[in-house]
Amino acid sequence: MLHQECDWMREPDFGSVPAGAGEYAIELDIYPRDPEYIPEWLAERAAAYEKRKARNARRREARRRKREQERGE
Repeated sequence: MLHQECDWMREPDFGSVPAGAGEYAIELDIYPRDPEYIPEWLAERAAAYEKRKARNARRREARRRKREQERGE
């Protein structure tokens, strides 16, 4: 007989290979849920990923504008 206990409010231990940076955000995209059902650790990881993604998008846009200015001058 298989018996499993889960504590979904505590971050799971993935062993020596932790989940990737975007895995938490992807989880919430695929399986959306009301905020009261999102554990704090999951919300923090997903928010950090989204923040990093937005920062990288701003950097790419700034580099693109800089290249366009260099070509135009």
